[in-house]
Amino acid sequence: MFDIRIRPDGLHQASGALGATSAHVGERSGHWLDGSLIAAGAYPEWAAGPALQECAQAWQTHMTSVVQQLQTYSEQLRDSAHSYDAANEEAGRRFDQAARDLNAGA
Repeated sequence: MFDIRIRPDGLHQASGALGATSAHVGERSGHWLDGSLIAAGAYPEWAAGPALQECAQAWQTHMTSVVQQLQTYSEQLRDSAHSYDAANEEAGRRFDQAARDLNAGA
């Protein structure tokens, strides 16, 4: 059989790291290509201008999607960690109750 061990504290740490990365990237993601958008707007008659603007907007859309995915994964890891914590607490409670029941009959 396979021995699978889940460490909820590791899930909490990973969730926090993803959340922090998402927040850091999210703050900057809308401004990485500001220079490209300015250049594209400054020379609209050049064929490169509209192409540059389209590329910059596509990249910003992609980065927004990446940030949203990081947030989603962070939330899912946090929820999983909470589920494991709750299951561990419930198992401990049941074990304690079983021990009390056994000791009460002795």
